[in-house]
Amino acid sequence: MRSGIAGVLCATVLAAGLAALTGCHADSPVADDLGTTTSAPSVVPTLQPLSPADTAAGMTPAPPRERYRALVSDWQRARSAFFAAVTSGERLTLGEEHGLAHGYLAASRRLAAGLRSTAWPAPAQPAIRELLAANAEQQRHLVAMAQAPSPFAVTQRLADYGVGAARENRAVTAVTRALGG
Repeated sequence: MRSGIAGVLCATVLAAGLAALTGCHADSPVADDLGTTTSAPSVVPTLQPLSPADTAAGMTPAPPRERYRALVSDWQRARSAFFAAVTSGERLTLGEEHGLAHGYLAASRRLAAGLRSTAWPAPAQPAIRELLAANAEQQRHLVAMAQAPSPFAVTQRLADYGVGAARENRAVTAVTRALGG
């Protein structure tokens, strides 16, 4: 993203956190200027099955393990693209950095929405709740990156994101194990 000590530090923190990926805690909801409110980690998310309208339209739920793999696969593709771009060493404009953060934020929100809209087996629900909590915290950092007033502020928020990456990675792994795969 930027050269210098901040960029190297940020890349190091992110690399350490992301290396654990195989495939702070807040007390109130976060409303952002991007039109979405993200639940705080202390709020227990509601896990819902397909609606009657969905099933009437012929939609059938995928088995939980396959559903989870698809959700995480989409999120990981977006995450990889985001980090490849911000750690490429190329100079990015503030608008480009904001656009990258918005794109990854959208993928993180899709992951959370998919996790909330699926009926998960009881043994997986604690791990799903932890992943939702970790994801909500990471979304806060992505919102801050998307709204940062300067490239330096984007780099600072990226470092904040890196600090929470290990928690999110552990949660992804815990759900994978809970679903037997």
